[in-house]
Amino acid sequence: MILKIEQIAFNYKNAVATVGKLQVKPNGVNVIPGEVTFSLDVRDLDNERCAKIVNEISEMIQEVSQKRGVQSEITELQTVSSVQANAGMQAMIKEAIVSKGIKPISLVSGAGHDAMNLARICPMGMIFVRSKDGISHNPLEYTSMDDCEIATNVLFDTLVRLDRSI
Repeated sequence: MILKIEQIAFNYKNAVATVGKLQVKPNGVNVIPGEVTFSLDVRDLDNERCAKIVNEISEMIQEVSQKRGVQSEITELQTVSSVQANAGMQAMIKEAIVSKGIKPISLVSGAGHDAMNLARICPMGMIFVRSKDGISHNPLEYTSMDDCEIATNVLFDTLVRLDRSI
């Protein structure tokens, strides 16, 4: 099921489907599990497409369960709508980056940042700072002081641009 979940999400341009937790019982090295519980987080920029992906995954889980002769149960814990960054805010951030002689790279973030809540009350944009070897949200995450300084200056310049536009 987990491999098929990955394959389904891969068929959609900006979708991700992450199995983040596994509980295996009895959890023995040489024992076929009698029960497995796993979490699934599905994200996409488009809410309707995300619902379609969730439905496709649910159907697959039912098919695999039937084929394998096992019971399955799906419990939806939470649905959160995607939020788009404000185009004007993103343009100001890009201008600040270019002014530092850096080529901007646009990233799609499906993460549930505080920005999702801020977008309800004000224009929202995000500045990402690179991490060594691309590792983030992990104890091994590391960002150099030079990159932190650049990001801080980009944020400052963006705020100045924002103040001028008000």
